[in-house]
Amino acid sequence: MYKWKDIPLGLFWDAKVYNIFLLPTLGYIAQLERPPEWVTKGTTRSLTQAAKGPKDWAQPEDLQQLQETFGLKASFKRLDITAQAAQSRVLHWDRSIRSVDHAIDLWQHIQHRINNREVVHQHIKWQRWYQNAFLCNLTDNHNTLMQQYDSIGSIYLAHSPQINNNENPDVRKRSIHQTAVYQAAMTPLLRDATTRIRRKMNRWKLNDHNKHHSTSPNVRENTPAWQAERTTKLLAKLSHITAPRVVSAVFSTIFNRWTTTKRYQQKVKECRFGCGFHDGDSIEHYCRCPVTRGVCRRLLNTNPDHCASLHGFTLCSHTINNRDVLAMQALLIYGVYAAFNSIKQQGNGSTTSIVAHECICQKIREGVSGHASSTFRLANRWNSEHTEAQEIGNHTATTTNKRTHRLKLTHHATQLAKRPRYDHLIHWLGKPQPNDHN
Repeated sequence: MYKWKDIPLGLFWDAKVYNIFLLPTLGYIAQLERPPEWVTKGTTRSLTQAAKGPKDWAQPEDLQQLQETFGLKASFKRLDITAQAAQSRVLHWDRSIRSVDHAIDLWQHIQHRINNREVVHQHIKWQRWYQNAFLCNLTDNHNTLMQQYDSIGSIYLAHSPQINNNENPDVRKRSIHQTAVYQAAMTPLLRDATTRIRRKMNRWKLNDHNKHHSTSPNVRENTPAWQAERTTKLLAKLSHITAPRVVSAVFSTIFNRWTTTKRYQQKVKECRFGCGFHDGDSIEHYCRCPVTRGVCRRLLNTNPDHCASLHGFTLCSHTINNRDVLAMQALLIYGVYAAFNSIKQQGNGSTTSIVAHECICQKIREGVSGHASSTFRLANRWNSEHTEAQEIGNHTATTTNKRTHRLKLTHHATQLAKRPRYDHLIHWLGKPQPNDHN
């Protein structure tokens, strides 16, 4: 943990590193042994080091349910449920176990011998050893699962309904067994995402017209319940149209993970983007900073009055009415969030507005790197083929062949990348007049 905690990977890769490199060191033993309570609590406390941020920016339950509750691409796995799923996989699919029924018969035979009055003194002496035998752990875990579910087959069907139509269903079942059991065990523990997001957004009073100028004229759209529900729905859709790093930045913004001086309740410093605002080191300012508004106008071709606002940065704005606008809003959040962290890590305090503008634009381009859909949307913001982009984007909602759709997006983005990238400057500066050369 201490080797990885100071590396700026981002929330998505923090979860990947935790699940791939850190948790398996204990999960290997947890295939046969029950994790002690002190180990489970220790892994839960380690989440504050794996996903660093201001105090109480997120609870351990939030980080353990990022994918299941909030729609992100990865969650921090729980050790106790991982052990439960791994022990179920060993009992059903390990070659050393003939069958589940045979293992249960052996377990019952062991229990019968333990309860024999003739060897009761041995049972008292070796009680802990008998209770923690590997076979007892596996069968006890199986009995616990069967009390909640009818059979393992019902867990398979809930996870993959088409599993019986596979050419080799046994191989498929073996590959998804641990994942299916983990998801089944996590389902009763999931939180309500809307309630949790509403509690996190209450600090900004987004329904107050005196504090925010981008509120909706509709009364219902200004209620905290509607705003939290809209944020939850858009956050779940975001993972399908942008890269995981962008979704993680949006989630961190909604949960107020920004490490500003105002967030740490210190004396608020000036804006790090060099706009000249003295009390600007806060998320409330960065979302509507003149530098942020300039990026909206010049790169993203969006209305800064709507996108460069706290409603836009929390995805509860009433103007986010299609996937294209949602993608641009998410990229703006990612660019500002990443640029803020980059400028802060340099240790120079603030920078000039021109450098900050270029930094945000560069971070936005990095945010779409390797992601065909968002690359395609960003490349078409100023091009004449924008109508074609809308046509292909609408095709996504009706097509059933996602591979064909991805190929179309990749081909179109490749063709656009070969063209000169001056179209957005021509639209911004205006076409040259004949007397401009005189």
